[in-house]
Amino acid sequence: MGQIRQSGDQRRAQILQAALEAFSTRGYDGTTTRAVADSCGISEAIVFRHFRSKETLFHAVAQDYGPRRLFRSEFPGLGNLALKEAIHEVVTDYLDTFWSNRAILRMLLLETWRDRCIAAELNSQFAERNDMLRELLAARAAKGELPPALVIPVTETISNSVAGFLFKCMRWEPDDWDDERECFLVGLLSVIFSGLDPR
Repeated sequence: MGQIRQSGDQRRAQILQAALEAFSTRGYDGTTTRAVADSCGISEAIVFRHFRSKETLFHAVAQDYGPRRLFRSEFPGLGNLALKEAIHEVVTDYLDTFWSNRAILRMLLLETWRDRCIAAELNSQFAERNDMLRELLAARAAKGELPPALVIPVTETISNSVAGFLFKCMRWEPDDWDDERECFLVGLLSVIFSGLDPR
């Protein structure tokens, strides 16, 4: 029986999925377009019909499978939660999503040292996450839940703390992710809210 013919979009998606798996497990240098083609059951020429080079393929993986696609952009019901619980939910979701996708994100982050286009793409996508957090805090400031002057400092505190925590965990993977994450969150929220409500 012959192969089912795929549309251009389907074939592109298949190649990207295969490339994602290859780059995640072997890194950029260890991945070849021949290996990506083989895992799709197609010729290397078909890969090049969709992507001019391995670098172009890699950039497409970063755009299609980077933070923008991985992380939630909406949190229904967040407005009904107290500020502390809302921050806890958003940061927990971010950390858990990052952790469950750490192979691809680690590989993309490592490539930022080699490839300025990847660095710019990831910076843009991660900036969207920070903007979402800042907008949440600004909306809560408008309701009087925190001083407006603290929106940016609190956003930066959360963002920098989360980045440091994830960097540490990616270097020394914790035995129990849930416990490690919750311990971090309790400490982070304690620092933030003791600063918001000094006694």
